Amino acid sequence: MDSTDSDDLKTWTVTVEQDGDDLILPLPEDMLQAVGWGPGDVLKWEEGKDGTWILRKKTPSENADS
Repeated sequence: MDSTDSDDLKTWTVTVEQDGDDLILPLPEDMLQAVGWGPGDVLKWEEGKDGTWILRKKTPSENADS
């Protein structure tokens, strides 16, 4: 796992792990603490313009729509 800082933006690079047919994206504890995520939070994937992916915590209204 790599972590970089740039002013107010912090990024992490992680490696996808495979467990049988399942793919696992291990989220580092320091990242979870920095963004305020915890067990039970629902995350959504957003595709960035440059081919990157962004994970965001769903808002309560987004959770209601799921």
